[in-house]
Amino acid sequence: MRNAKWIAMVTCGLALTSCSVAQKNEEQAASSANEETAGVTRQEATPSPTPTPTPTPTQLTTVAIQSQPGPEGRSVDLLRASVAGDVLSVVLSYRAGPGNRSNGRRWHNSSQIKIDEVSAIDDATSQRLGVLKDDRGQWMAAPLASDEPDEVKIEAGDEDVQAWFKFPAPSAGAKTVSINIPGAGSFDAVPVAR
Repeated sequence: MRNAKWIAMVTCGLALTSCSVAQKNEEQAASSANEETAGVTRQEATPSPTPTPTPTPTQLTTVAIQSQPGPEGRSVDLLRASVAGDVLSVVLSYRAGPGNRSNGRRWHNSSQIKIDEVSAIDDATSQRLGVLKDDRGQWMAAPLASDEPDEVKIEAGDEDVQAWFKFPAPSAGAKTVSINIPGAGSFDAVPVAR
């Protein structure tokens, strides 16, 4: 009698286990079918042995929209022209030329840009837009020269230097602007991100 009860319990347990396995297999098959129809492929992530470093802002914005030859053998890359609210932000990168990086020698001439000569042109209206000033009357640009607050100073060295300027936003219909930077020429028909 004990053996019969024991056999019944084992049989019942096996039946429950097989039902559970069958239900799990059906759920996985349904999930796979849904993923395939949605175009989703899942893979298990394996932890990497070393953590991936967080990119710096300069690493995030390295693709140039346009490039121009700049002062002292540098190249000037226009990285971004975007509108947020009523402000157009322009980001540039001054790259050291090959002669400025050779054999560890440092480039010794810095460049200064008079901010009142920097402008953006609204291509839809041909209106000239000058660099904005904040509530204290300081230019909304960087890196400002410590000895000349009306100039942006591009320091000498082997490293690339980023500079930025803020302008009033172009008209709502303007899809492009032209950016004029002394010593680097004009970046024409630059698409504006809104």
